[in-house]
Formats: sequence, structure tokens, C-alpha cells
Amino acid sequence: MNKSIKFKHNIITRTKCCNNIKRFYYLATPEEKKKKWYAIERAFCNGLAIKHNIPLKISTGIVSSVSPQKGWIENKKQADIFCATGDCGATGDNVTKARRIINSSGTDQEIWSILNGNKTQRFFKNLLYPYSSEYVTIDRHAIHVILGRVPNENEHSLSDRQYVFMEDCYKRTAKELGLIPSTLQSITWEACRRLNKGVNNVS
Repeated sequence: MNKSIKFKHNIITRTKCCNNIKRFYYLATPEEKKKKWYAIERAFCNGLAIKHNIPLKISTGIVSSVSPQKGWIENKKQADIFCATGDCGATGDNVTKARRIINSSGTDQEIWSILNGNKTQRFFKNLLYPYSSEYVTIDRHAIHVILGRVPNENEHSLSDRQYVFMEDCYKRTAKELGLIPSTLQSITWEACRRLNKGVNNVS
């Protein structure tokens, strides 16, 4: 993995990105550090599956598919509405993905293919397998943490190469801290939202 990468009009280094992640981790409260966010929210996906009589993988895929541009509370609400009605307030493309998922065979591979986006694919995997170290969800809060500042509108989108670079920074930092990468991401996500309440507050 490269030690630096071009990000928009700047060069960002792995060392600085990892240091920024650690800074937010050390700013997290003891409660934030103890919280196993993905494991807790997997229970929501399981409850959604039971409520609507669908497999857990499909409910988790639906939650992931309608997540773009939604805060977590709204994300859960829209997923529940979709499971009940076949429609919700997500964008048309994301509703289409949700429909394909609910009518799919429900395998990891098929849902991953339908989601077809780095962030939603990783979000699906992190919710479904909260103790796996394979993937990290990089949303705008994670970008904020890595950059050490609020990203501008142009910095919310990542190329595949940029995504993998940032994901690797979380993995390396998590290994140093003795944490699961997705757990580190969720801890710094909580800390970032608390420290910047009202700024850039959409998942």
C-alpha cells in the first residue's frame, strides 16, 4: 500500500491520516470506547428481519442500500418503511437496489453486487459481521477523521483507490491500538459527531 495518495488537489500521507485517526480515538469518551456500535445495530437488523419475516442478510442489505445521505435514525426508519411497503424516502436508485435485494437469493455475493458502492458494501458487511476485520465503512465522518478537519463538498466522494487507502489507514491504526478496524471507525465516528455537533452530521 502506498504511503501517500493524491486526494483532490492535495497529497495526504498515511502517517498523518493514521495520526488523525488516533487523535479522534483519544478524544473519545470512555463510553464511546466501550460501545460496540456495529454489534448493537446488528440487533436492529435482526429485529427488522423478524418483524418483516425476511432473512437477516436481506434486512441488512436493505438497511445499507437506503443509507446514503441519511442519518442513522432516519436510515433505520426508511428501511422499516421499505420492508413494510416496498417503497421509502430514499433516492430512486437506492430504492431500486432495495427492491432487488428483497427479491434476491440473499447471498453475501449477490447483495454485495447489487449494492455496488464501496461505502454501502462495507456498511452491509460491518453490520452483518461486526467482529470481522476485513472491511471499514468510510463515510463523510470517517473522511473528516482521516483529514483532521471537516471535508468540503468536493471531498465527500472517493475513488476506489482513495477508498482503499483510507480503509487501510483505519486497519493499520486499529492494529496498533489492538482494535477491530470497524470498531475503531465507529468509535471515532461517535467522537467526531459529538465534537462537531450540527456540522456535517449526515452519514
